Amino acid sequence: MKRWPAVIGQPNFSTCQDPTAPSDAVVKLPSGLAVDPASGRLFVADYGFNRVLIFDANALDAGMRAVRVLGQSNMTDEFFDSGVAGLNGPTGLAYNGPSELFVADQANNRVLRFNVSSTQTINGPPAVSVFGQTDFDGKAAGLSASRLNGPEGLAYSPEKQLLFVADWGNHRVVAFDTNNPDAGADAVAVLGQSDFVSRDAGIGSMYLPTGLALEPDGGGRLFVADNGNHRVLIFNTDVVDSGEAPVAVLGQPGFTSSISGTSATALSKPTGVAL
Repeated sequence: MKRWPAVIGQPNFSTCQDPTAPSDAVVKLPSGLAVDPASGRLFVADYGFNRVLIFDANALDAGMRAVRVLGQSNMTDEFFDSGVAGLNGPTGLAYNGPSELFVADQANNRVLRFNVSSTQTINGPPAVSVFGQTDFDGKAAGLSASRLNGPEGLAYSPEKQLLFVADWGNHRVVAFDTNNPDAGADAVAVLGQSDFVSRDAGIGSMYLPTGLALEPDGGGRLFVADNGNHRVLIFNTDVVDSGEAPVAVLGQPGFTSSISGTSATALSKPTGVAL
């Protein structure tokens, strides 16, 4: 039987301790992953300790230690904060080479963009831009083209330079133009709702979407884990229009059902998606 070469967050494969204090070798409630394929770095959203850890995946080993942290000034703090460098319950991650990492800062109702160049070594660096709030101090949930409510999964399209955000509490996915660095900039499109001020929940829209994945190599399709509707929706993003209908569904016989199940064709509360 093939065995994984390493474990992160525990000293070995037979330990499952719930960490009581942060360090460079533990994680608590990990919720998101991203990889830098060029350098081999692994980014881990450490939800329980309000931080993102960076590991050198080229040196895989049991109990391996993080080399850098975002959201905290050192490896032993776990403060939840907003501002330009704080995090509060980070969830989804998306990497854009060579040096950009997007972090869904869930409890602060925003997405932060960090410069994570491999040549930088400081812990707790400031973010370079924010989506979902008008400035780095804002953290209130909202429903508009420029606000978010508990963002979860992220997906980045380098071809379109769009960041897709699963806006969990607003039952939708919004797309931001990452060429616009202005805080509080409007999203350019919304999926799962007819407009930016609707928040319908149900099989006609979305219900608590979580994970996102884009087809690799610019394939043009976006996969959405529609958690509350027990399905995965597939959208064609060749042209990203607000209110665009999905082109296919997984986990349900059609677009008008949302029954959980355990068969070969059913799903129950899917959370993550990968391609």
